[in-house]
Amino acid sequence: ISFFAEGFSHLVDSLVAVKEVVFDKKEVSLGQLIEAMNLDFQGNEALRLRMQACPHYGSGDEAAIQMANRLLKEYSDITTSINSETHNMEYMAGIGTFGWYIASGEATGPSADGRRKGEPLASNFSPTNGVMKRGVTGAINSYTALDLKSMPSGGPLDIAIPENLVAGENGLERLIAMIKVFIRQEGLMLTITVSDVEQYRAAQKEPKKYRDLRVRMGGWCAYFVMLSNEQQEHHIKKVS
Repeated sequence: ISFFAEGFSHLVDSLVAVKEVVFDKKEVSLGQLIEAMNLDFQGNEALRLRMQACPHYGSGDEAAIQMANRLLKEYSDITTSINSETHNMEYMAGIGTFGWYIASGEATGPSADGRRKGEPLASNFSPTNGVMKRGVTGAINSYTALDLKSMPSGGPLDIAIPENLVAGENGLERLIAMIKVFIRQEGLMLTITVSDVEQYRAAQKEPKKYRDLRVRMGGWCAYFVMLSNEQQEHHIKKVS
């Protein structure tokens, strides 16, 4: 039986932020942070932005990588420990949202990384939108620095690459080199969407003209115009 954890990057980022802001630098108390989160950070925008400014999984930051590995081990240990209590089942850990990251986000309250109530979760094993300050390279290096063998049920890294970066022969060589690095660093699963924000916006205005436009959803492709507006915006924010 496979377990799939959702919102993993938010958990990592939240604990890193709590450690830095609350415990290390003592800028606010844990009680003050909880109170602000209970109000969805209303009236506490400065605090929300401060939490959001802390190190993130996917940016290549060592503190986030260490936290992610710690959480992966604990999650894996808890999952596999169930096996000792059964005789006919084997339980395996994984990370994945499939196409549910919008709906799951709508049912999830605010998180300590500055994410507001109801906002989408990061898809699968991907960094949260807007934190990849070191680009795709930073995301891949962060992902492959983790103990991925502890996730036998898998965990895809979803990335979006602007179309102009992989255009032409030079762009194709760049894309091939990136995939080779991912394989060499023993990445688990990589899903790539080559994105054009202007094309996405045009498809939103005239969907009939773009019925064959597809995007990756972590293991499969979906037609862009058939996605909800929230899902479309999520794909756009990955590259804009």
